[in-house]
Amino acid sequence: MKKRMAGVLAVTVMAAALAGCGKENPILGTWKAETVRMSGVEIDLSEWGSFAESMGQDQLENIFFVFGENGRVEGTASGSVMEGTWTQEGEAYTMQLDGQSVEMRLEDGQLILEENEAEIVCERQ
Repeated sequence: MKKRMAGVLAVTVMAAALAGCGKENPILGTWKAETVRMSGVEIDLSEWGSFAESMGQDQLENIFFVFGENGRVEGTASGSVMEGTWTQEGEAYTMQLDGQSVEMRLEDGQLILEENEAEIVCERQ
């Protein structure tokens, strides 16, 4: 009886371990910045482009982040490419990009980057 229980337990543990192998981290992939929230105001970045361009600003256009399994991240903003790393601790993520540390979280299928007093909301691509 003890051998049989030990066998059942071993099979159960192996099955659980193998099931975890296929689980992919939800942050992996490509994300695009869509909105910025600050002081109760939300700015749609697709609308920001023409206004910013008229002011000679374009750094908020076409912001993408690509998170890889190897802890690497690549960020693109207005044609400039930056490389860095990302880590996860529990439900919180941290990105190190061009010498800056940015805290992030996943919320309702969106990636939220916390930068100073602003939140940059990214959608999966």
